Amino acid sequence: MRIRLAGPALLAGVLGAALVSAACGGSSTSATATTPPSNPQVSQQAAATARPVKDVILESVNEAYRSRATYQAAITKVGQVEPFVSTLAAENTVIDAWKAVLDKNTIPVPVDIFNGRVTAPTDLKTACQAGVAAVNEETATNARLAKDTSNADALKVMSDQQKAAQALLAPLQKCAQ
Repeated sequence: MRIRLAGPALLAGVLGAALVSAACGGSSTSATATTPPSNPQVSQQAAATARPVKDVILESVNEAYRSRATYQAAITKVGQVEPFVSTLAAENTVIDAWKAVLDKNTIPVPVDIFNGRVTAPTDLKTACQAGVAAVNEETATNARLAKDTSNADALKVMSDQQKAAQALLAPLQKCAQ
């Protein structure tokens, strides 16, 4: 059985191009980040809670690896079906954007310790439920990590991931019902 959703696949490609372009220092007209107005009080708070950018990026990369492994396990079990094909493509794009940020900051790309280690779901509905959980966990992790850094490249990837997640979550939720 193949479920077709052209919208998420198209969105994954558009957002993917924006993520990689932004991470590499380029610009994109399809997903433009806005810089919040300067607020010294917020900047002082961010500096007080800031973690080393390397730690923030690596935690987010590992969360993306975990999500990707979830989508790969679903595809292994249920086949090349939507919404997993689009969600996996979008996650690969997020990981590529993180790799560009890692490279720019001369941080070695970590090994994907989750590849092949996520238990495959029993059926499509269970796979979709796991997909919803993975999107929500990655989104929550990035929202938390965004408070711990002022690195513009990291914040851009996190923001773009949030936008992609919003678009890709609905099809996963629909098939999880």
